[in-house]
Amino acid sequence: MRKFVSPDVYSYTPIIDGLCKCRRVEEALGLFEEMEREGVKPGVITYNAIMDGFCKEMEREGVKPGVITYNAIMDGFCKKGMVDKAFELKVKMGRDGLKGSIVTYGILINGLVKLDRFGDVGVVLEEMKGKGIVANEFVYNSLIDGHCRMGRFEEALRLRDEMLSKGLRPNSVTCNVIARGYCKAGEMSQAEILLQEMLTERIEVNAGLFSLVIVWLVKEEKRLDSAVRLFKEMLFRNLRPQDSILTMMVEELCKNGKHQDAIDVWDRMLEKGFGVSTITSNTLIHGLCESGNMKKAVGLLKMMLEKGVTLDKITYNTLILGSCKEKQIERGLLLREEMVKKGIKPDICTYNTLMRGLCDLGRMEEAAALWNELKKEDLKPDLYTFSTIIDGYCKALEERGFETRPLHF
Repeated sequence: MRKFVSPDVYSYTPIIDGLCKCRRVEEALGLFEEMEREGVKPGVITYNAIMDGFCKEMEREGVKPGVITYNAIMDGFCKKGMVDKAFELKVKMGRDGLKGSIVTYGILINGLVKLDRFGDVGVVLEEMKGKGIVANEFVYNSLIDGHCRMGRFEEALRLRDEMLSKGLRPNSVTCNVIARGYCKAGEMSQAEILLQEMLTERIEVNAGLFSLVIVWLVKEEKRLDSAVRLFKEMLFRNLRPQDSILTMMVEELCKNGKHQDAIDVWDRMLEKGFGVSTITSNTLIHGLCESGNMKKAVGLLKMMLEKGVTLDKITYNTLILGSCKEKQIERGLLLREEMVKKGIKPDICTYNTLMRGLCDLGRMEEAAALWNELKKEDLKPDLYTFSTIIDGYCKALEERGFETRPLHF
């Protein structure tokens, strides 16, 4: 259809309706699928046409739609937010002599909860009670989720206790819903308590909940040991922390002098086969260099190379800076050579750092050689470059006895 015009729901719906009335349901369904592929959202009339077409086709074939069929269509309506249409279908079920099952009521309750129609939920629950239909885990989870989203935690917990009193064990869905509700409301202490209970009871915890609690422990509570323990629990369950959370943990551990813990976190990720981002690795190297742990920083670089971790300019520039701060200029120069061999081109930051290191040691000839080299590499000296070289020459002249070579500005 798009070949000739730009169709919308008003273009598709009459054709679908016409095809259904002409008993060409398969063609109507094909057009319905085309709507979704083209990003045209079906309307209520569109769904009605398809539904009526299928029901009439089934009747013509002598096949009566059963509860499962009705449930499937009702579920589709509820997921589209068309709960009233789902209730109309429930009425039709009754006229056809079919009784709704716990699945039927679960679908309707879930649809109502998503629209925050808790008054109607109460009516449905009363109807269930009158028909002797007992709420299952799905119904309770829907209700708990709805109350948590609205910040009604007391009611959510009451429903959880009610589940227990009826012999229904709260599952992973129930607990994760309540815990995430706490997180959303800023009740992080309660979320942590519930998370610990879930771990003790061996209830599955999703990655999102782990992440929320870890961020809170690191950023707000500064309880790094607890955060690392939860991180290990995630890995034990084969859950991968997001790169941003991993980087944050490594950064905070380094800031608090827990460099070995930061290295262990980084190493455990690789052991699990999850891989580590370059940003996380650079953060760890930066933390080690800042604290003067150059031996560990260089050792980490070797591990990165052995394990195929991606390196970049920041990786090498950080290590070169750390080496120069420790007066280990030879190591800095070797790192620059290795950088070039890896196909990573040194930038003005690389040259500035090495020139500063050489000037601080009074090695002006080598500093001048780097100056001339950077110009050959078409790199533009900045204010720091000029101040570094001028300062170096001034110090050399003061100390006397240093031969200097002319610079070409």
